[in-house]
Amino acid sequence: MRYEEDKLLSIVKPGAVCALCGQSLADEPKHLSALKKNHRKNGDAGGRGRRSAGVKDAPREDGAAPAQSVPSPAAPKADETAQEEPDFIRTDYHRDCWKKAREHDYLSFWLARRPAPPETPKMTRQERNTALLGLFSAIMNTSDPADDPVRFILSHLLMRYRVLRLAGSRRDEEAGRRWIVFENPKTEERHEIPDLRLSDEQAAQTLERINSYVERVRAEPRPETDAPSEAQ
Repeated sequence: MRYEEDKLLSIVKPGAVCALCGQSLADEPKHLSALKKNHRKNGDAGGRGRRSAGVKDAPREDGAAPAQSVPSPAAPKADETAQEEPDFIRTDYHRDCWKKAREHDYLSFWLARRPAPPETPKMTRQERNTALLGLFSAIMNTSDPADDPVRFILSHLLMRYRVLRLAGSRRDEEAGRRWIVFENPKTEERHEIPDLRLSDEQAAQTLERINSYVERVRAEPRPETDAPSEAQ
């Protein structure tokens, strides 16, 4: 019974790639599928290079006994191999590839609908802010100047989302730099961020880096929360 289920699944389940060009079908909501007879099942599944039954080794010219052949591991018999092969084979194609593939023999074909992949759950505002604040806290613990653009963009994003607030600014005359002071109203913790003048390209690259981090957090499996217990 299990074997019959496997044969049915091989027909029902669509292939991952086009049978003609080998390209992925994952992005194709619809594609052509065909059902073909498995010619390998009734073909010669083995036996090439085997000696026919009843044929003995010929005697050697020096009169010595013929050498005994070393037995090789038993290969599956043709009838056993044929039983493992399905009767029919499903093949899937891109629309353009089907124009060429349909010239070959097939039993039937149909327009298959591939189910859309499950969507990654959207983040709530709280989850987004928590992710950004986590990245901000981690990057504030580093002293790499290359992270200054991330600190600058993140602090302004968190101020926009009302996670941080502007607490003032100060200027370092000796260094010739201006610092912006942000405060977390929940913890009253303050952070000084160097005031930068980023180019459009720098700002775009920094935002891409931040968005990549948020997307990784969004794709992570979320822990299941226990249902709230009833009050005693």
